[in-house]
Amino acid sequence: MHVALLASLFKTMYNPLIAQLLKERNDAHDAATTDVLSSGAGAGAGAGADADAAAVAMPRKLKSNVVYALFLESVESKQERLHMSTAEWLVDEAARHFDVATAVPSKVTHVELLVPAVAGSSSGGRIHFATYFGGDGAQWQNRMDKTDGIDFYLVQNGSRWRALPIIINDTVDGVRRAADANIGAPYSLGMYLTSTVALRPLASAWSDKPGARAHCAVVTARVLKMCNTATPLKHASAWYSPSSLYNAIYRNSVAISNEGPTTALDSSNVSDCTTAMAHLLHGPMSTETIRSLGDEGCARVIAQLTSNVYATARAGNATDARSAQRDLATGLLKWSLLREDDHAQVAP
Repeated sequence: MHVALLASLFKTMYNPLIAQLLKERNDAHDAATTDVLSSGAGAGAGAGADADAAAVAMPRKLKSNVVYALFLESVESKQERLHMSTAEWLVDEAARHFDVATAVPSKVTHVELLVPAVAGSSSGGRIHFATYFGGDGAQWQNRMDKTDGIDFYLVQNGSRWRALPIIINDTVDGVRRAADANIGAPYSLGMYLTSTVALRPLASAWSDKPGARAHCAVVTARVLKMCNTATPLKHASAWYSPSSLYNAIYRNSVAISNEGPTTALDSSNVSDCTTAMAHLLHGPMSTETIRSLGDEGCARVIAQLTSNVYATARAGNATDARSAQRDLATGLLKWSLLREDDHAQVAP
């Protein structure tokens, strides 16, 4: 009965909205074409912040295992939005119309999980888990085409990723097992309806069994709820949108950071880690960069970047927090995508 009600709501509310959004997009394309013909002007945007390599405080709980949620910021430039695929644009518009604001300003329109790579223990290359509209359901994305992954994550969208740490009270293998149970979960754009404030009471009507349909935030929340994490997600998975999931994880980061810190770096390794951090974040985008640092060196840098995220959460400065989260995402994605494979890729 609940599912039938949701289906009815989808037909009466969502389909007309999609038609309206598509019409608006076509109108925007027509207007942009007219502008280009009359002025020949173009535009571009995007810049990353410099890394803050100073030693900061790290929460005691950070000694536990950590996985990460990667969030993709919305495209704000009208010119860039015109170059999005229809699938990307529809998901972005759904998030813009139905989602809430994030605790750190700017909309996020996508989320996925990243389990850090460690030589010999990345369990067959299961590093970042995601689902995309128009794809084949939820998958370990880095096990697909490596070149496409580098292009999508580091080239096309490199400056738009943010990362938040999630404390795992058990081993990260539990996260991988939970994600494995959701491989192939069909993508559902319609589930954004129950991520809206008005329809959240109906969120529990959707099935939350492993492998059930989901959009990116739903499958991420589901995997986390199946694990023993220190981030409490008290609502049904379908309650969450990318931004509301961001807010839940970020609030938990603030709470953890206020529990009392220990020192992330001691006087003997500050200089080495500062150099390694600059190399990972700003060095050449190549396998050699990661090889020169090694997994152990990359792990130390990621620990410091994670510590920076907690420190900025405690300080409460939104600009610094966003910059620290972007640096962490850049470090994680470079490490996971540019390291030498210890697994066989799956044919596309």
